[in-house]
Amino acid sequence: MAVTASSFNIVNPTPEKVAKLESALTYLQSNGSQMAIGLLETSAASGVKVIFSDPRVNQHSGYGSAAHAIVWNPEEGVMISDDAGNIKGVQSSANVFVHEAAHSIDAGGIARTRILHDTYFNLYEMSATIMSDTVAKDLGEVVRNNYSGVDIKVKNVTSHTTDDKLWVQIGANGQPETGPRFTPTDVAPRFGSEHAYKDVQPGRLPAEVPVAPSPPPVVQPNQPQPSTGALESDWCPMPADTSGGGTAVPPPAPSGPAAFGRQIQAAGLELTEPPVMDGTLQRVAVASGMPGNRDGAYTGHLDGHAHGQITNFASGVKLDWSMDGIALSDKQQGQLAVDTQNARQQRGAELSEQYNNVAARTTEKLDRLPDAPPAQGNAYLAGKQIDAHGVKFDGDKLIIPLRDIDGKVWSAQTIGPGDDGGATFEKGGRRVGNMHIIGDIKPGNDVLVAEGYASGASLHQATGKPVVVAFDARNMDAVVDSVKSRHPTVPLHIMADNIGVEKATAAAEKHQVGIAFPEFKTAGTMADFNELHIREGLPAVKEQVDKAVARSVDHSLEQATTAARAQRGDSAEVRAAAADSKHTGPVTAMTSYHAVQAVGEKAFIAHELRDLPSIPVQDKPILIAYHDGRAQMSDMAPERAAGQQR
Repeated sequence: MAVTASSFNIVNPTPEKVAKLESALTYLQSNGSQMAIGLLETSAASGVKVIFSDPRVNQHSGYGSAAHAIVWNPEEGVMISDDAGNIKGVQSSANVFVHEAAHSIDAGGIARTRILHDTYFNLYEMSATIMSDTVAKDLGEVVRNNYSGVDIKVKNVTSHTTDDKLWVQIGANGQPETGPRFTPTDVAPRFGSEHAYKDVQPGRLPAEVPVAPSPPPVVQPNQPQPSTGALESDWCPMPADTSGGGTAVPPPAPSGPAAFGRQIQAAGLELTEPPVMDGTLQRVAVASGMPGNRDGAYTGHLDGHAHGQITNFASGVKLDWSMDGIALSDKQQGQLAVDTQNARQQRGAELSEQYNNVAARTTEKLDRLPDAPPAQGNAYLAGKQIDAHGVKFDGDKLIIPLRDIDGKVWSAQTIGPGDDGGATFEKGGRRVGNMHIIGDIKPGNDVLVAEGYASGASLHQATGKPVVVAFDARNMDAVVDSVKSRHPTVPLHIMADNIGVEKATAAAEKHQVGIAFPEFKTAGTMADFNELHIREGLPAVKEQVDKAVARSVDHSLEQATTAARAQRGDSAEVRAAAADSKHTGPVTAMTSYHAVQAVGEKAFIAHELRDLPSIPVQDKPILIAYHDGRAQMSDMAPERAAGQQR
């Protein structure tokens, strides 16, 4: 449906001003901006008024909870007001008439969130800005906005501000860039009293409003355009005329990722590349957090139209975002998918180079450092009552290598002297999936997974078991996955901190491994197994670990029984494998620590995975034979297996 001036309730019009509004609306609708058409139709349907104003009115920060009038000064800008007539904002670009229309229909939506913070600006303004930027891109215009009366944080801005206004445009790399007020040479054809627009059709106006617009001048391609005066740099370019044989350049596709990226930044998250729009969860830093934090997350989608979810874990903000009104064509979706993949590949290559550089630098650093503490000892180790296990020392600092499952060093954690130490990691180093292993991982032996080095050292010293230090509860998932992939039959048990309950529990459930948390006899804020060690001694640590391991194994055996009875009925029986025994038949189920083998109609053997050389293939007849506490597996022909099950 076409959008015309008659769609709006025009207050105190003059023929000249109505003609300019009519030209602006025709311009927006005739160039295929579905976003502009949708916004204007919605705004008109809600009864928004268009008020013409000659004098510029001073703007005020913030917006009212309801906006019902768009005040437009065609020579100086587009404005918005509330019911009381108080002007609340200014936009000087002609096409950003729709920016104000977006405000007028947004009173009950994102405006209600009103998130204000010194590190990012008001989501209300950002919502309208995203829409107006999309319109500009639809029309093939340079995106430039004047954010005024909005909370903004821009780093290293010196001469790029004019009074209280910050001028922003999207640069060649697709990222926002700041600059001073733009000069007339920045923009091609103008829209104003001498607008460069050919064959404008007046549209439908109220009968009582006479309209007699002057014919606009014909403009040839690549020809300088007429000036509109002092504020001409504020006007957006018009579509290229092709009457002189030139070729009109089609407008670029709407940029869903760019709009989503700005909303991500508005929520306080940091982006170093266009957002990934493939439906996968992406973890990023928040602007207000410590360097290297991963306290932000988003998921972007391009299935029909751009939408996504944004979470700032530091502030608790959770947002659902959608670029309503834009349905991407198959071609546009394909191009966006290609662009996203290219950006990911480029970023992946850059990160790989960065990680390798940090790894080389860290390895060289560790090679220079001693394995033993200085003569006076190390204050952190002394305070935690733990020993040095595969660590290095840099004066009074403890240095803990971060290695992958193959032993390659990628980064290091530095802990200063004192009880809390103040741990830091090598800047720019790879942490996800990397670990520090205390002791040796051997077939058949339990392996404990701890969050921090102090807890890992206490667990190892109390039990003698090898311990994998994940450094952070958020790294538990990746570390457990890496260890299980390399050692699939080794029993893993997460010994978590009481602070990282959610992440540790999620990792345990995902990978089907046991989990335990320290329990204290005395009340307090104790959180980890090192604190249990300090307060109640190493025997208390060992007792709790032994009970947790036994409990996890018993639960796995219960799962084996449940699986067997689900397959063969409640009369099915499951027993453990005896020493030096042999069993034939298919493995029909796997539990956390057992392989369940059917050896008869109602008989099953539960083999502990720790005793097996590898994970058996399910539903395939095999022979499992024990000798000296270890099992060997071999394939069986189906007919032979049927006669030898026992």
